[in-house]
Amino acid sequence: MHTDASRAVLGIDVGGTKTLVGLVDSHGKVLVQEQWPTRNTARAVSDVEHLGTQVERFLRGVCSGHSPLGPVSIAAVGAGFPEYVDARGRLTASEVISWRQQPSRVLEEVLQRVLGDSAGSVPVLVESDVRAGAVGEMLFGAARDLSSFVYVSLGTGLSSTIGSEGRILTGYRGEAIALGEWPVSPGEFELLGAHNLEQYVSGAGLSRRFALLTGEHLITREIASRAAAGPGMERDFLSDAGRALAGALDSIVSFIDPERIVLGGGLGTAPGVLADALDAEFMRLMTRRPGSPALVRAHNGSLSGLLGAAATGWRAVTFNV
Repeated sequence: MHTDASRAVLGIDVGGTKTLVGLVDSHGKVLVQEQWPTRNTARAVSDVEHLGTQVERFLRGVCSGHSPLGPVSIAAVGAGFPEYVDARGRLTASEVISWRQQPSRVLEEVLQRVLGDSAGSVPVLVESDVRAGAVGEMLFGAARDLSSFVYVSLGTGLSSTIGSEGRILTGYRGEAIALGEWPVSPGEFELLGAHNLEQYVSGAGLSRRFALLTGEHLITREIASRAAAGPGMERDFLSDAGRALAGALDSIVSFIDPERIVLGGGLGTAPGVLADALDAEFMRLMTRRPGSPALVRAHNGSLSGLLGAAATGWRAVTFNV
């Protein structure tokens, strides 16, 4: 692009496993994107410091005169992180990623090094990744034009947030995302050290429980591949997890009565045994409720968080917040 459309927001979606970064225009079009592992192999460097290094490299590439995009003007930075984030955009936990400085400070320093004096006019907004994903679906996806919805992100971890009348509810401390901390009752399989729903059904939780159960250390994708091959322990294992999540979603419907539930995240949007069991159990539980909400997958898939993070940045530019 060589027009004013080259004015873009840098969107950053930090997940428990991978980080997606891209330039997004004001219409929600991703102009360029890149992905890398969230974890850094150098223990002396925190995950957020690693992010700063990678973002600086990315920005220098897209802001150079050699970029296929042509000249690019960075209007703002919007970033989503898999941690509790308060109303001021500060991380208040380090359960998933490691950090020494607040991400906003690290990103501001990156902008200063890359953009020089103009960096001061570029706002940096930090949000929780699940709220960013919900914004992405509310503006550009499966939650568009809804009066209320619940967005659930199932990937390495598990979290959720509520959308109502065009707003995403943050909670008093910014912690209204903790679906993963709900208690869980064991289904067909023992809890095996799983003390909450996240440890029972998330990607990391499934891998850990499977290893404790079988002695094999497999990632969830490998377990799913075995489950797809036919009847067996792996199929029962993932089906059990799907039913457990359906039970939690049933409780959400009872409490909030949303218009729709949108399921995002890498594991949440993936087809397979877990998804089939989740859908079947959710439909069974909803039969007692006339006009019950639909359970749908995020339309933007892996881009929901990136689009929502960028939209947060665009809002800062538009409303000067």
